[in-house]
Amino acid sequence: MLKLGNEQYVLLDKLLKNKRVGLITNQTGVNSQLERTIDIFSVRYNLTALFAPEHGLYGVSQAGEMVASTLDSRTEIMVFSLYGKQKKPTKDMLEHVEVLVFDIQDVGLRFYTYLYTMTLAMEAATQEKKEFVVLDRPNPLGGNIVDGSILESTYKSFIGMYPIPQQYGLTIGEFAQWVQVKYMKNLALTIVPMSNWNRDMIWSDTGLPWVMTSPNLPSFFSLFYYAISAVFEGTNVSEGRGTTKPFALIGAPWINSHQLGDELNKIKTSKYIRYRPLAFRPTFSKYCNEVCYGVEIHILNYAQLTELTLIGFEILYTIKELYPDFFKFLKPSSDTDEMGSSPIGFEKLHHSISLLTGSDALIHNVSLHDIKNSMVHDTTRFSKEKEEFHLY
Repeated sequence: MLKLGNEQYVLLDKLLKNKRVGLITNQTGVNSQLERTIDIFSVRYNLTALFAPEHGLYGVSQAGEMVASTLDSRTEIMVFSLYGKQKKPTKDMLEHVEVLVFDIQDVGLRFYTYLYTMTLAMEAATQEKKEFVVLDRPNPLGGNIVDGSILESTYKSFIGMYPIPQQYGLTIGEFAQWVQVKYMKNLALTIVPMSNWNRDMIWSDTGLPWVMTSPNLPSFFSLFYYAISAVFEGTNVSEGRGTTKPFALIGAPWINSHQLGDELNKIKTSKYIRYRPLAFRPTFSKYCNEVCYGVEIHILNYAQLTELTLIGFEILYTIKELYPDFFKFLKPSSDTDEMGSSPIGFEKLHHSISLLTGSDALIHNVSLHDIKNSMVHDTTRFSKEKEEFHLY
């Protein structure tokens, strides 16, 4: 039976007993029995502070929404927000902490902000000479597939801070090791590994219940649609936020559903995808309360589907070519607020699409053929590089 890092108590006791512990976590910080790490740690160890990422400790805030510091209602321990004015723990926040522990479920995609909540906390731990412990969890998309282009340093932001592909095929603990070796050699880092996980497993193979990692990823299968459709966050096309099927529905008021569906089904590069014309009305985010026309993406075989990034680009280019008078990429600053997941920090100089994809290829209309060749080069290189950090 698979055991998570937060269930390895023999090792945890050696690391955490008689130390003041700060825990970076949210609603996903549970064990295989759905018991909160917060509750277990508050009894077993000296838990002195909590830290919460985007969406907050309970996962209720929408993407890009600032989160305030508060108290955990059950334990009455202070919860410092790492998605408000501060995204990195401060000296004051760490005053009563000797060891920082990270226990959050990642989704295995570069533009998910939990990665950078962790790495900024690693930076703070390095600077304040605190120990840092990562309780490892499965990469829900598996540990073998690498997909997409490597992020270019020009487009560094809070939705992409390191030169990794969109789908990087590492667990959160393995990723932490990669970051430490390349960027934070002075950090005292410990990974508490899982047992009985292997790289071929996707989430549905683990036997673990899925806890929503954020409001628009209600099921494990949502991750596949998110990998395809998050690119539309950088455009004036709805990615289905505000519906019951975020990222599976793509549309806008100015699209002809049947025209788009027919074209996509004709040119699609994967036999495991099918498109259905439809209309939908978002209750928030882009085109709130307006009827949008577009397609629903149907994935026919999750285990066999690859090149998720390229499928999203294929949909985007098709919409752009069919509706050139309407389609647009969102601009920096005020337009990025429309995304609902606007990155915050360094990134007002670039189009949102470049931050999401890690390059300017879509802005400059680089052909899908050339983008695919570039991706093959990047994924081959990173697949080899990451092997050094495999724990499983």
